[in-house]
Order: sequence, then C-alpha cells, then structure tokens
Amino acid sequence: EKRVQDEDDIMICQCKHIWATDTTTIGCGEACLNRMLNIECVPEYCPSGDRCTNRMFTKREYAKLDVKRAGAKGFGLFAAQDMKAGQFVIHYVGEVLEEEEYIRRKEFYIATGQRHYYFMNVGNGEVIDACRKGGIGRFINHSCDPNCETQKWVVQGELSIGLFALKDITAGTELTFDYNFERYGDKPLKCLCGSKLCRGFIGGTQESITAAAAAQAIS
Repeated sequence: EKRVQDEDDIMICQCKHIWATDTTTIGCGEACLNRMLNIECVPEYCPSGDRCTNRMFTKREYAKLDVKRAGAKGFGLFAAQDMKAGQFVIHYVGEVLEEEEYIRRKEFYIATGQRHYYFMNVGNGEVIDACRKGGIGRFINHSCDPNCETQKWVVQGELSIGLFALKDITAGTELTFDYNFERYGDKPLKCLCGSKLCRGFIGGTQESITAAAAAQAIS
C-alpha cells in the first residue's frame, strides 16, 4: 500500500516565494534545498507554488526515448533526443515488493527458467520488480562505462528510483548504467557492453569477477 504522507514529514524548501501573478520566474532551481537532498517539493507547501520545477517525477518529465534492438544484448533503451549531464531520463517503475515476496518471486523466476530479471533495490526492505508490470526504463542495459546512473528520490513520501544522465548524450545513443547487482549462484553472467573498461562479467564483487575470469581461462 502507498504511504500516506503526514504533514509534519513534508520538507519545505527555503526558496523565495513566487506570487501567482508572476508568470516568468522559475522556482526551485539548482539552489533549492529539496532538490539538493533528492526530495520532490509538494506543491501545496512549496514557496514557488505552480512555478516549482522540482516535481519531475510527479509531472513525468521524461526524456524522449526509443526501445530498439541492441545486438546480442537483446532490446535496449536509446535516446531519441540530445540530453545534458544531470538530466532526468525516466522513472523506474514496477511492482513494489516487500522482502518476503521478493525472495519468493526470485526463487519462482529461477525455478521457471526466467532469462531476464528486472529487480531494482529501493531500500527499506523494498524491491521494484518490473518484469510483469513496468515501464520502458526496464530495457536499459548494463555497461561497465555507463552514461547514466540511478538516483533515489523521495516523491510524495515514497522512495523512488530515477535514471539520470551522467554526461552529455546525443540522440541515437544507447543508454546504460552499471547494474552492480547481486549474482545468484556461482555462474557469472558474461558482460557484452564492449567498453574499454569492461570487467568481463556482470554481478558479484571485483574479486569474484577476477576469480571467475581466471577459472574460465584455465578451463
């Protein structure tokens, strides 16, 4: 169930008050305290009112994206517009699972031979599963030298995960981030990112990746 945000828990930024008659001033920019703390403003309590620009998740201010084939990796997420470093790309959405259901769902996927996993750890014992219900953000592939990153934001009292550009990105470029996920079982997953910084395998610590590569070379 979604959390009900208590009035006492709402963070109010210290931005300058903008009157309703002001239709040009942009509120809650880079100096906004909430923005710096990765907290979206709540319009009823924000000094900027309707001029607040710190509501990108709520307003779904997503970048223009395409889902296309990405070679051996399968489908991938591609930029359909130029992007600036730090730009909000998309909200990673799906079913929010508590730990018990996450473990059950993970074991079910393994037992049924599920090839692709779309788990994203939110924190506080919650995990997003975008396998059966989710958005196109789930198609973003891994890279050891990514051009995007994940950020955790508080949106209307809920922890949310967004993808943000790490660098300037030109239209047509594939979007990637470093999965850095927990690996299930002993078999490492070969990395297909093709970057100069490629670690060879996805998942596990650097020590386990090095050991896996050495074992594969010996065999």
